[in-house]
Amino acid sequence: MKSIKDHIYQTKSFNHFKIPSSPGELIQVTGLKGSLDSLFFSCLVEKYNKHIFYITSDTDSAECLRDDLNVLLKQEKINFFPPG
Repeated sequence: MKSIKDHIYQTKSFNHFKIPSSPGELIQVTGLKGSLDSLFFSCLVEKYNKHIFYITSDTDSAECLRDDLNVLLKQEKINFFPPG
């Protein structure tokens, strides 16, 4: 897994990606398929050491993302807010 993350860290697209500089500023990331979104966001958390709020289109997607991130990151970094 480390070699995959290292490869992502070295890509031009990842290095040009900038997280918002102001609290409350939003960005939209599209085109990530399968578990690539989990891998991408785990790399962002590790690189910037910031909180990321991610909204999925349905509960199943949210649960899959949570499960993937629990593997990729320390579990205490993951918060899951199911629909109420």
